[in-house]
Amino acid sequence: TDNTITIPAVMISQANGATLAAQLASGVQVTLPKPAASGPQLDGDFDNGVVVHEYGHGVSTRLTGGPANSSCLGNAEQGGEGWSDYLALMLTTNWATAQLSDGPNARPVGTYAFGQTTTGGGIRRYPYSTSLTTNPLTYANVATNTEVHAIGEIWCAALWDMTWNIIQQKGTINTNLYNAAGTGGNNIALQLMVQGLKLQPCQPGFLDARDAILAADSLLYQGQFHCAIWSAFARRGMGYSAVQGLSTSATDQVAAYDTPPNVILRKQEMLRAGNTFTMAFDLSCGCAPATTTTTPYTLTDELPTGLQFVSSSTGGTLVGNKVTFSNLSFTTPGQTRTVSFQAQATAAAACSWALPIHDNRDAALVGGLTSTTLTGAAGWSTSTAHAYSGPNAWYAPAPVDSSDFVLTSAPFTPTGLSTLTFYHYFDFESTYDGGMVELSTDNGATWQNATSYFVQNGYNSTYAANASVSVAGRRCFSGRSVAGTTRFIRSVLDLRSFVGLSVRLRFRTVTDLASPSAFEGWFIDDIQVANGCGGNQTIELRTAANTLQTTQPILTYLLPAGALATQAATLASTSQFLAHPNPFGATGLQLQLTLPTPQARLALTLHDVTGRTLLQRTVAQAAAGTSTLSWPEAANLPAGLYLLQVQLPDGSTTTLRVEHE
Repeated sequence: TDNTITIPAVMISQANGATLAAQLASGVQVTLPKPAASGPQLDGDFDNGVVVHEYGHGVSTRLTGGPANSSCLGNAEQGGEGWSDYLALMLTTNWATAQLSDGPNARPVGTYAFGQTTTGGGIRRYPYSTSLTTNPLTYANVATNTEVHAIGEIWCAALWDMTWNIIQQKGTINTNLYNAAGTGGNNIALQLMVQGLKLQPCQPGFLDARDAILAADSLLYQGQFHCAIWSAFARRGMGYSAVQGLSTSATDQVAAYDTPPNVILRKQEMLRAGNTFTMAFDLSCGCAPATTTTTPYTLTDELPTGLQFVSSSTGGTLVGNKVTFSNLSFTTPGQTRTVSFQAQATAAAACSWALPIHDNRDAALVGGLTSTTLTGAAGWSTSTAHAYSGPNAWYAPAPVDSSDFVLTSAPFTPTGLSTLTFYHYFDFESTYDGGMVELSTDNGATWQNATSYFVQNGYNSTYAANASVSVAGRRCFSGRSVAGTTRFIRSVLDLRSFVGLSVRLRFRTVTDLASPSAFEGWFIDDIQVANGCGGNQTIELRTAANTLQTTQPILTYLLPAGALATQAATLASTSQFLAHPNPFGATGLQLQLTLPTPQARLALTLHDVTGRTLLQRTVAQAAAGTSTLSWPEAANLPAGLYLLQVQLPDGSTTTLRVEHE
């Protein structure tokens, strides 16, 4: 503000400043020529959109991956620049004068910094607009230019389309954008974007981020904007059939422009075990035009040898070895239906299973698991810091030095239906440090990565090309298993390809040099290799024209009568949970449990709608039959919507939506 100072001011980096100072000290004459461009030298700090954009990086960085992780947006296919552009658009729009029909209007960013009027082209390839003529960018354009701003403007284009779809659906715009409880379409779109940041995983790709926004809609608005969201993303190439590939690559995606099919089958548990089963299938109508009674769907479940159909109260019939539900009609978008049947293992087919490996670091220590250090000084050990069944678990640290160490089993022989299951929580420097499961059939002389044998919760990442040379480019577990939490996940491998062979398995941890010490490493609990009998159930959903729309396999162990209590791999199909009263009040939450057999451990977690854990409780022993569990501490929570998650001993979960008055 002192106009008597007329010398020019130039901002440079500290390193460049040090270089200039050193040269000046040695007598070198330094010249700073005036730029040749005519006109005023404009400062981007006076461009509202630029300012909001830069602050927006603080929002997306801090919300993605939970409060303890600010390094989740360094992967190739992340929309960091897009979230910042979106916030700039939202916070510089005059919502007091905006009209419902403004979506196609051109909205450039950075016009002031470029010396343009507000109607200029701005600093992006195209102004933002819901018009594909004005802004034609789609997911297919990501691979053609992988510079971060070029990637981000495609993500922002989809968010901007979504915003105007929701505004059109609501038919209202709130002049106060900052009212988080506002019911204007602009309020809702911004809320969904912010909550999506909190729900998405570490290292999100575009489809991960899309799915997080859809999840936020389910949690906050009971899915009422589901179709508006899908329509926007499908229009920009992020449709139902799109393939993300690796979030660490910006060139392996496949764009698709379709919305979800008419009818969607909810994903089933990948592993079941028992003597009797209740198979339940949830179907819902998507955003495409609903089916009619003349174009019904058919659902079939092909049973493995030894599993016989008993009955169905929802129209299921046995045709050959397939349970068939015919004439499944849906007449309105969003309509849901549930069909089910009961099945039982034949006496001749059922067999006990054997556990050649069963190690939880507590009472079960079967399998001969031992730690060996290949590089560095680190190794596997027992830890109480995190465990699934508790109090102990195997633990691999993430040391700051280059390291490679393994946890190796004794030889075992898979027979019949053979699977490896384990529960784990991992927290590694993304793509540079990580863990793998490897298998050997020559007593450890050579090892193969188990990538292709996972049937549930397989690898989520790939070692970077400049990671440790021994594993660069290999698939692995890296980053964090569940964003923002220390929750364990269950991974399952199908070992039937190794039946009759002598096999060893190992859990391998590899870290590069100078890894940040803030990462916890890898915790593994309840490791089991189970040999039994059974096979695949194959579920298929077909259209009236007999076109296969969905297929899902379920590995099914057939156990003798009475074995379910100690050997079941999942209880979700025969357990029921009911929260009451709902909404709950001053007396807290009551949970009614209906269990087929006594259970040694139930884990209860109460989350808010952003996924933040508020209360946790473990039930050491739950009786068979129906009982009621009181949770008075829930009464201390503020009024609002919450999610109650019940995790069974096998890792399967049930989530209930509850409300506090």
